[in-house]
Amino acid sequence: MKKSTTKILNKKIVFNKSIGIYQRYTGFTLAEVLITLGIIGVIAAMTIPTLVANYQQQVYVTELKKVYTELNQVFINYAAAEGCPGDLACTGMFDGASQEANIVNTLASYIKYSKNCGRSGTGPNDCITTYKYLDNSSSAGMWGGQALTESGYSFVINDYFATNCATSNGNGPLSSNCAEIFVDVNGKQKPNMLGRDWFAFFITKTGVLYPQGSILSAPGGSNWNTATQSSNCRTDVASYGRGCAGRIMENSWMLDY
Repeated sequence: MKKSTTKILNKKIVFNKSIGIYQRYTGFTLAEVLITLGIIGVIAAMTIPTLVANYQQQVYVTELKKVYTELNQVFINYAAAEGCPGDLACTGMFDGASQEANIVNTLASYIKYSKNCGRSGTGPNDCITTYKYLDNSSSAGMWGGQALTESGYSFVINDYFATNCATSNGNGPLSSNCAEIFVDVNGKQKPNMLGRDWFAFFITKTGVLYPQGSILSAPGGSNWNTATQSSNCRTDVASYGRGCAGRIMENSWMLDY
């Protein structure tokens, strides 16, 4: 049977003759749909950037862990191959007479490079670019032996200690350091910022990399939680971000700043 239909605003009322009652059907007006979409858009605009930022931070941490593991194994294997297991001082790699370019060349037997830049200055080159500090206060570069790896990360080794692994920067593992190494976990890709994709480590005598900024090994010295601009990793005070590797590792590999 036919149904007689009456429309009242956005509601449709239908008299169903077969059952003898009115049936009401409701819908949405165009204005209601637009308002709903507008609310969804506002919520998305507020939450999506945060979700993307959190995801990107986790990517940096994941890459940092991979690079840290690989480089640790490189130095440990090198010392063992030289007949000096657990003792980089024994190898002579950091005895002061070795140049940083020679160190990079030596490591080429253990790391696959896409580019070996030797000992380069602070400007951008085929291996690295200039970087910014965590507080975005300025930009800088790095001297040292530099290489870009096939895995996609870059590193810079500064053998400025020239003491054959006898420089102390704290307690425990940090009492005997050979050099420092900076790693850019995504190579020349942005953001090129200390504490984001650039991180700093000490190469200890044992061959194990130790994070700069560690509170455990430098409780009374400059660490990631001090107000010292050159070595901390904080956003409430001026920070270069050199201590961020220590903060991340001591926070169960979480980037929470």
